[in-house]
Amino acid sequence: MEIVQVPLPPLSEQIQIAEILTQAEALIAQRKESIRLLDELVKSKFLEMFGDPVKNEKGWEVKRLGEVSSSRLGKMLDGKKDTGNFHKPYLRNTNVQWLQIDLDDLLVMDFSPKEQEEFSLNYGDILMCEGGEIGRCAIWKGELQDCYFQKALHRIRLDIEELSPFYFVHYFYFFSQFGGLERFMGAATIPHLTGEKLREMKIPIPPVKLQNHFVELLGNIERQRILNIQSLRSSETMYTSLSQKAFRGELTFANETYSLKEFKSLDSDRAQETISHPKERTAAKSKKPKIIELKPTNVDFYRRTVLAAEIVWQLHKEPTFGHLKLQKLLFLCIRTSNMQLPVHFSQQAMGPYDPQLMRSIDKQLHEKKWFLYDKDKSLKYEPLSNAGQHQADFQKYYSSEQENIFSLIKKFRTTKSDTVEIVATLYACLENMIEQKETFSESLLLKKFYDWSDRKKVFDELEVRRVFQRMKDYGILPKGI
Repeated sequence: MEIVQVPLPPLSEQIQIAEILTQAEALIAQRKESIRLLDELVKSKFLEMFGDPVKNEKGWEVKRLGEVSSSRLGKMLDGKKDTGNFHKPYLRNTNVQWLQIDLDDLLVMDFSPKEQEEFSLNYGDILMCEGGEIGRCAIWKGELQDCYFQKALHRIRLDIEELSPFYFVHYFYFFSQFGGLERFMGAATIPHLTGEKLREMKIPIPPVKLQNHFVELLGNIERQRILNIQSLRSSETMYTSLSQKAFRGELTFANETYSLKEFKSLDSDRAQETISHPKERTAAKSKKPKIIELKPTNVDFYRRTVLAAEIVWQLHKEPTFGHLKLQKLLFLCIRTSNMQLPVHFSQQAMGPYDPQLMRSIDKQLHEKKWFLYDKDKSLKYEPLSNAGQHQADFQKYYSSEQENIFSLIKKFRTTKSDTVEIVATLYACLENMIEQKETFSESLLLKKFYDWSDRKKVFDELEVRRVFQRMKDYGILPKGI
């Protein structure tokens, strides 16, 4: 047997090495505890705002799920799943975990063009397990292009005028934790949540404004959670590196202690960034020259591109979608949510328009390999290799505005560009009336609309009035009207 000699440092060095590794372990434990506390905070806020999901102690209006959504099961597996010419990835029960989609171990099977339309997934769809842990659900956020779903899953499309997808999945999560799903399991050995049972399930409908407030809080908490997860991974990587150095006898107490202090300092700054008041955060950053940041203008231009990418991502398969509709939807998203982005909408023939905007956005979408614009194709935007990878940044930048963004996209998904042009122009005219402190009247609004440019004369007055009525019904109006 070969004798292996292990170098043994002096006792004083052993103690120092143990101290360094203990500090690194403490950082890891600290981050794990922070993540656990953030998860508890979500639960606490949900119960505070909406009450016990089983008892409905707040007395919210209750509706059958079939009244506020449409649902269907996915494609049934059969012996021909490995044949055909249209092999596509699909989600199974195991891919849908509570509140998140797990894309590891995806399988493929044949989906004909008709089936691709039938079993498609749109951003904001809910995927819910039909068997196993029934009711387990998550939001589809466009994680993968051309992905479909199998019969073990329900696809639920909510009426977002009544239910936020984020409220919905958290309601079911806590409903399950509080034992609410047990009565749907029945006496079967393997429980199943049939489509009929699903549609008959009753769900409390809190005010949309309260749901949106929860979504905003959730976005803030999630940003902190992401930072803590990133910090945890960095801590674990550092611990592995320190352990390897210790084993090789390369650990230097002075250097590693300094590195740990630096890491703790930067780690603390990252955590503080999500918690501090914005003004305090700005002051804190000014004292930390080691944190390298993009100039605000660069960040704003990128935020603008991310917003455009989300709209394109959701609408690129629609034949009515192109430059005009994209620009008008950007205008409406920015104006209705009061976003501060680098745009310069001016009075052009086809409504409020930024002549430089589309060229800049198309260039950025192409450079990031998200989408390629081709005006000669029936579907103007072609997904590229990185399509969908904007999602994490969209969540980071627009968590508080996403309900409004999704609502606008849904309302105008199949609407012709001309109609969206009317909406954007009317909105700009209303803003002008507020700015000029003019008393609102529909006749004055129509006059401003037709005075906008000669092109507006192609629109029938009855059509413009109908569009304005829809804007009022949907609440697409500037504050002050």
